[in-house]
Amino acid sequence: MCLYNNGVLDDAGYTVDDDGKVSEIFAAVPLSEEERNKIFNSHCNSNSTGISGCFGKILNDNWEMNY
Repeated sequence: MCLYNNGVLDDAGYTVDDDGKVSEIFAAVPLSEEERNKIFNSHCNSNSTGISGCFGKILNDNWEMNY
């Protein structure tokens, strides 16, 4: 979860590999539903050790934990 300078509360606008390397940066905030789903599927809903994407999934699902 990130609080951006423009006051937007959203998921992190980047993904992090298992090795801790930033692998992708999304420039626009708020993130699109597609971008949030991509981060969720590659991190929160995978064998990855990263936690990115979980908050974005909750936002996409209207603040419900459906995973």
